[in-house]
Amino acid sequence: MMNKYENLAKAKDFMERAKKALRPNESIDLIKNAANHFRLAQDWKKAAKTFLRAAELEKKSDIGWNVSSTYNQAAKLQIKYDKTAAVQTLELEVGSLCSKGRIYSAASVKEKIGEIYEVEKEYLLAAKSYQEAFDLYEMDALTISSVELDMLLKAAELKVIAEASQHNISEAIEIYRNVIFKYGEAYDEDLDEIYFRLIMLLLANDDVDEIAEVMSEVLSERCKLKKSKGHKCVEVLVKAFKRKDFKKFSDECRKYWKFNYKKPSKLWRTNMLNRIKENIE
Repeated sequence: MMNKYENLAKAKDFMERAKKALRPNESIDLIKNAANHFRLAQDWKKAAKTFLRAAELEKKSDIGWNVSSTYNQAAKLQIKYDKTAAVQTLELEVGSLCSKGRIYSAASVKEKIGEIYEVEKEYLLAAKSYQEAFDLYEMDALTISSVELDMLLKAAELKVIAEASQHNISEAIEIYRNVIFKYGEAYDEDLDEIYFRLIMLLLANDDVDEIAEVMSEVLSERCKLKKSKGHKCVEVLVKAFKRKDFKKFSDECRKYWKFNYKKPSKLWRTNMLNRIKENIE
């Protein structure tokens, strides 16, 4: 196995040979070999830059079908030292995959972008990426599964985590309503939790007058929810809210979430309870 300096020398040799190559395909292969040796030498920046150089040439050549894979190789390296650059490269990969009709693969990359933003606590950007990932999944799939719907629910949750503003809460409300009415059968097992979150969001936005109407709509569409744990708790919460009994409200919420493995993040729950407390007071 070659050491770092031998790999760097080999990479430079491949780059020199690429300059002299007569055919574009040969040049691209040599540049990729150089990139791999830069990677073996752990020179992440040069390796990423070299893969991007190969991608530029691939776009112009007759083997452009492979460019998305090359972007992916570059992004994997960039994420080690510059996540912003990695996201930009992944967006190029998304564009390349979409142009070739590989929509499902493009959705997976969008999901990866969302994960990067989420780790960096860029919650609104993460929400946007997850929403776009879902849109691509929906565009490509014949039916939507709970796995794809998770992207949409993540988007709703992160909007509220970013800032429990009226605008963000309203957008999350629309997502939950959409899931219940349009995709309820695909998410049947966890519909109880989504319904519970929807009512919580309405209370957080102080939409008390709308709650009765929403509950009626939901229960007529999804009859099974009438006997659910979530609905029973919701009825108690609405009464506690109207009576301005925040202690009863928060106690019931904690009791409901205690054994619920599908509960939202602690930050979401805290933001909701704080907002609702403000409305009650």
